[in-house]
Order: sequence, then structure tokens, then C-alpha cells
Amino acid sequence: MKDKLLTTAEVAEVLRCGLPTIRLYIKTRKFKNCIWVGKQFLIPQSTLDEFIKNNNIWGRGRID
Repeated sequence: MKDKLLTTAEVAEVLRCGLPTIRLYIKTRKFKNCIWVGKQFLIPQSTLDEFIKNNNIWGRGRID
């Protein structure tokens, strides 16, 4: 089964943060397995799910 690929804007919406924050997470390798396509990064759904699980994010974007 293939993961859905999310844009940085979609990930920012899920985490309720800005695009610069998502770009920083990519740059500092907090999101692993990102794919550079054309002029943007795509982030697999499983990578986002793992990030949420490992960083104790509650609901949609609240980090405890």
C-alpha cells in the first residue's frame, strides 16, 4: 500500500503551524523520507503520523 504524499501546505494545516515551521522541520531532518519534486517537498502520510506520535501532538497541532 502506498502512502499518500502531502504538500508542505497540507502538513502545515494538519499541524496548525506556518510553512516556515514545516520548512525548518524538513531542514533539520525532523521529517524523514521527504521527497523533492519539482519546486516543492512532499511528505509521506506515514512520516507525518510518526512525527505526531513521537512528538506528543494532541488533536490537531497541539504539542504538549
